[in-house]
Formats: sequence, structure tokens, C-alpha cells
Amino acid sequence: MSSRRLRAGLLAAGLAGASLLSAGSAGAITGGAPAPDGSFPFSAKLDIGGVRSCSGTLIDVQWLLTASSCFPENNGQDGAPAKATTATIGRTNLTGTGGQVAPVTRLAFRADRNLVLARLAAPVTGITPVKVATTAPAKDDVVRITGYGRTATEWVPDRLHSATATVDAVAATTLNLLPQAGNGATTCKGDSGGPAFRETGGGAELVAVHSTSWQHGCFGETETRQGAVESRVDNLGGWLESQLLDLTATPAPQHAITLSWARISSQANASYRVYGSTTPDAPTLLGTVTTPGFTHTALAANQTWYYKIVPVVNGQDGPASTVVSATTAVPTVTDFTGDKKDDIGAFYDYTNDTTSMYNWVSTGAGFSDATTKWSSGQGNWSIAKTKFVTGDFNGDGKGDIAGVYYYGNALTRIFVWQATDTGFTGATPRWESNGWDASKAKFVSGDFNGDGKTDIAAFADYGNGVAKLFVWEYGTDKFADPTVKWQSNPGGWNTSQSQFVTGDFNGDGKTDIGALYSYQGNTVRLFTWESTGSGFTGATSKWASGTGQWEGARTRLFTGDFNGDGRTDVGGTYDYGNNTTRIYVWSATATGFTDATSKWLSNGWNMGQSKFTTGDFNGDGKTDIGALYDYGGGVTRLFTWNGNPTGLDSPVEKWASHPGGWAVGPTTLINQY
Repeated sequence: MSSRRLRAGLLAAGLAGASLLSAGSAGAITGGAPAPDGSFPFSAKLDIGGVRSCSGTLIDVQWLLTASSCFPENNGQDGAPAKATTATIGRTNLTGTGGQVAPVTRLAFRADRNLVLARLAAPVTGITPVKVATTAPAKDDVVRITGYGRTATEWVPDRLHSATATVDAVAATTLNLLPQAGNGATTCKGDSGGPAFRETGGGAELVAVHSTSWQHGCFGETETRQGAVESRVDNLGGWLESQLLDLTATPAPQHAITLSWARISSQANASYRVYGSTTPDAPTLLGTVTTPGFTHTALAANQTWYYKIVPVVNGQDGPASTVVSATTAVPTVTDFTGDKKDDIGAFYDYTNDTTSMYNWVSTGAGFSDATTKWSSGQGNWSIAKTKFVTGDFNGDGKGDIAGVYYYGNALTRIFVWQATDTGFTGATPRWESNGWDASKAKFVSGDFNGDGKTDIAAFADYGNGVAKLFVWEYGTDKFADPTVKWQSNPGGWNTSQSQFVTGDFNGDGKTDIGALYSYQGNTVRLFTWESTGSGFTGATSKWASGTGQWEGARTRLFTGDFNGDGRTDVGGTYDYGNNTTRIYVWSATATGFTDATSKWLSNGWNMGQSKFTTGDFNGDGKTDIGALYDYGGGVTRLFTWNGNPTGLDSPVEKWASHPGGWAVGPTTLINQY
């Protein structure tokens, strides 16, 4: 007789003697009885795309065990159910409202038996998961079976049924059940995946889940052979624990990978050893934590890391999680095309409040010609009233541009040019205030809360040495109103003596803020405000020049991960006069910054004829420096210094305008320093 898949049902009468060799998939229980209200609350019913029903068992607050045959469309591949699946847990009477209902979001299949783990969208509360057995059942053991499938008299019953059965035989991955003498119980369609469990003085203990059955006695069936096959769960060798940990690895927008996992109910007091490396065996201990989360910081761009965790309970190692991997992001600032290489952009002032935006798109080895991407029209945009910042404001992987436009009389608007597949949208207002004087603020941008979308920050000068740090976080399609994240004491901070920059200085995946502060007597200090996700630490001094050693006005500060070590460094040009310029870098470390180190010296570079920007122009994970240099006569050349592990390569010319074609003076580079 051909085998048949079980779907929904109840224990039918008449399970007698035959061993099961070619039974079909199991469904519901016949020969049993309706379960009393509130009994066996760990039992679950699954609705799979409205085309089939199965049963299941809650074994952890967010996990069910059921039969893999319930999900044929997945072909044994882990991941989301191919058909939308909903689980109802702890509702004995399906016409009632007890228990809880939750979507199934992920499946983890067991290859050697008809078994799958189903992860729920949210933890179940108020229902105790059933304990999973760790000892094998023996022949003639009595177990209880439950399910929501077909019964002897009902095609689609509306409540849970249960019965007892006897273990007839035990194999490596399965066990055979026969009806207990006189009750004729078996599983029917709809019972697949339901529990077979021991009843002990300490409660229930799951030994197997329903797999296949002859369906003797089930409604609409004429089969005379009896018995059912169950998938054993007592000998899974740590597979359950490794899956229940549900380890995931997610790259931060920059420099970090965040690990998260679930705390297993049976390991409530566990600590966790976190292992990781760039090889799949993940042998290196990274740290030990007591909460289910870990951020691996200060990672180089475009590296694949592998991770596993080992729970430790009462000093004993538990089964390791499955190994997961993630590849660190290539942090970009002006990647307008989404190809993981930063481009160069600029606004060109044609006077009379007429402005155009140009892009030089990176090819990796060089740049395209300057291409017009937007024009304001005659008299419609004043560069003098605009402060530009850049970043991926909507989180789509392309660099956008924002312009903070001050109309006067405390009216300020923030406009965004959103990058598209072919260029940019027009300037679209994304925030407005009638009480904000942008002329008294210095603006920067970065992903300060680590949500993958760039925010805007500003240090506003209130006079008398009082400065406030405001942040505009980007929402769905606009900026939220700014919130104060820091405020200096009176006389504590003068914004006119400050150059502000941003970067992930500590490598934790969130953007921090830095400032070079100029004191009297040619003395400067480098301060940072480290992001906490919801705010910032106070201004902390990370480096000081010494009295008379550094003149802030001769410096143009910029940032980037120039050596590719996973932390943002601070750099700056220093104008010695007489066409002598140096580029210095303060390399970020685990605790701060190194001393300023000279990375390039020129005896023929006039800072007054040049404007600088930074970005990973070749996509190698290390920040490069770019500069437009004005040779006069409308001839401008674009140079880049590529970052390397120890410093900067010598500058290389990447583009030149035709005579009369471009002047640096009217140019405002996007991300300009």
C-alpha cells in the first residue's frame, strides 16, 4: 500500500501489532480523547500557508519542534518558511482565545530524521516549554501523544486530543509506537510534528515527535495496519542547543560586527565564551560575556570573520553554537553610485545665486570627467548661505548630500539631494525651523546611533563660551527635530576656535566626533566625543601639542581610516608658508591616538590654491586623500594620495580641466576640509 502524508487529526482507535516499515506521514490522533482545557500547554498547532496543518511542541520560549515533512517547499533548506506559517501555542480549544499566536520566522532542519526547529517571531510568555529527554525510550515504555489532527469522527477537529501509546521498537533515529492495549490510538493527518512524551512525577519529558503513521481508524481511512513512527529527540548530540542559541552576526556600517544570540531557558545562568577568526574554525577566544551579545570592534574593511559561542553553565562548557560569518562593511562617505568606492562631488558657484553640482565618479584606478548632476537655475541658490554635509541618510547604500540653508531671521531648512541609480533627486526640504540660526553653528555628519543611516550634528555657539551639540537623526523620509547631546559650561568652549570632524575613532561601529581646539600661544588639543548610541561622552582630551608647537589656523583637519586597521584616524594639512605643506596623521589606537606623524612633505604646494577631501576612492578599505589644485587660467588638477598600512602614497594626478574650464575658488567640495 502506498504511503500517505499526515496532516491534521486526532488519535484514532485500533493501534495494534504491526511494525512500521513503509508508513506514510503522520497526521492526527484517533482512539484518544479530547484534552482537558489548559492541559499540555506546550502543544502547538501550525497553519502552513493555509494549505496544510501540523502539530508541534514548544521546547524553548521562542522555538518549536515539529516535522520537517510539514515544510516540503523548503526542500530541507534552513531559513524562512517558503509558505507563511503561524503557530498557536497552548490553546487546547481552538475556538477560544487562550494561549498565544505567533508567526514562524525561521526553520532549522535536521538532516538525519524528520525533524525541524521552528523559530517564533517573539518569545512565548506564561507557558512552560516541555523538557527534552536525554535518555532513550525503551521497548514497552508508555508515552503520551497529543495533536490537533484528524480524529476517528472529525475531519478538522477544533481542539487538542491526546492518548497513550506503547513503544514497540527503538532505532537510531526513530521509534515505533503501537496503541496501548485496548485504546487503538494512532496519529492522523494534522498530527505530524506533535509530541510523544513521558509523564513523570516531575512533569512531561519529550522523547519524540510524530513522523508517519498507517492512519488506522482515522476519519476517511480504511487501512487496517496499525502503528506510527516517531522521530527521536533524545540523542541529537548538542544540535538542539547549538540551534537554539540562534547566533547571528551583523556588520555595523563601519569597523565592527555585532553578534547576538538567544539565552536558552535551560541555561538561564550561563556565561558565554565568544570565539572568532578569519578562518571557518573560529578558534580564537575573543572574550567572555554574561549577556547574549558581543560587538567585535576595530575590524578592517571587507574582511570575512567567522564566529561561534560556547555557553558555560556551572563551570561546564555546553555545546557550541553553529558557526556564522559576516563581512565587514567598506565604510564610504561619498559613494554616490553604491559601488563601494567613494566619488568626489562639488558645488560650483556661478555667482548671482546660481549653483551647479558636479561629480567625479571613481573608476577604482581614476575618475570620470566632472559631470553635472544638478543645477539650481538662475538666482535660486546661494552657496554663501549653505553648509554642506554628506552621508547615506536613507540607508540605501548610496551617498546623499545635505545642505543646511540659512535664510536669515532664524529660518533654516535642511535640503537633501538623494542619490539615485542615475544621479540625484532635486534639493528636497527634509527639516525646517523658524528658530534656528545656522550661521552660528558648525555642522558635521555621521551615523551616530549606528542604525545604518547618517545623521547630522551641529555645535551651536551661544556666546560667553557656551556651546551645545545638537543631533538631527534621520527617520523614514526626513530629519527629526534636533536634540541636545552635550553642553559646555560657561566659558568652556568657543566654537570659533574649533575645527570639527567625525569618524569611528574607537572602532565600535558608531560615529564619534572630534575637534582640534586652538589655545593662545600656538597650542592645540585634540578632543573626542565618543558615541554611546543614544548620546555622547563628554569632550575628552586625546592629544596636546605642547606650548608654541602648533598653530591651529594653519591646519585643515580631516579624518579617515588611512591604514585600514578598523579605526578612524585624524589627519591634517599644515601650511608652513612659502609653498611648504605637510600632511600629518594621528593614528587611532585602542585608547586614543598616536602623536602627530608626518606622512607627506611638499616644497611646492600652495594651500591657498587647493581644497581637500577624503574617501576610499579605490575601494580597498583604506581612506585616501583628494585635492583640487588651481594652476591659474582656469586649469585645475585633481590629485589623490592613497592610504597604505604605514602612511600615504605619493600624490598622483587623476584629472585635469581644460584651460579656462575650472577654478578652485568658486568650488565647494562635498566633504571638504
